[in-house]
Amino acid sequence: KGKLLELEQQVAKMPQVMAVYDVTGLTDAMVIAKFKNRDELSKFTKSLLAMPFVERTNTHMVLTTVKEDFRLL
Repeated sequence: KGKLLELEQQVAKMPQVMAVYDVTGLTDAMVIAKFKNRDELSKFTKSLLAMPFVERTNTHMVLTTVKEDFRLL
């Protein structure tokens, strides 16, 4: 668990990263990030894979934003 928290904190400092979540299920963490183009996404993903303790990533791309509002209720 200690290494996961360290990794999440390191990823959270990256300028493209909007949010980092500790989650349940098959995945240990979820990252929401924004990129100007696919090349930036590719570089970001490869940088994650180069980090110690990162075994794999699973990437999803948003096609259309219907609503985006991260304000707390």
